[in-house]
Amino acid sequence: MVFEWVRFAGARELFWRARLATAQLGKALPAWVLFSVPDALWVYALTAGLAAVWAGARSFGARTWIAAGVVLGAGGELGQWIGFVPGTFDFLDLALSSAAYAAALHFTRLPHDPQASPLPGCTRGIRRTRGRKHGFGFAGIRQFVARVRKHFVYGEGGV
Repeated sequence: MVFEWVRFAGARELFWRARLATAQLGKALPAWVLFSVPDALWVYALTAGLAAVWAGARSFGARTWIAAGVVLGAGGELGQWIGFVPGTFDFLDLALSSAAYAAALHFTRLPHDPQASPLPGCTRGIRRTRGRKHGFGFAGIRQFVARVRKHFVYGEGGV
């Protein structure tokens, strides 16, 4: 799938040059670094990013978004184990993805104060939306997109 994206983006030649330049590095690294660590880093990045965006929010929707990293990473591995997801189950992938999720939550250190946030200028938690008890569903997605857009695109505070 990545190769299709590279071709679509018109970066095919650059991509192949980078692969050739780093081919020897792959022979020097242990297999677990090449195959398990990238998935764990992906889980870490997704979890830390979502935890930062939803900092201070205590809603069901916020917790669901933050759990997306472990659901996709470790959940995908468990899905492979039972045969629901194509691929080969690897216990090390499961362990590293779970550890990455825990590390992201630990290092993000979500504040207990709903007005505090690890993102500068992003100070308020997510509010209830139109009668939805947990602020999830379409309204939760709308709030998430608005919060990311305000912080990263416009450099403004939270929603």
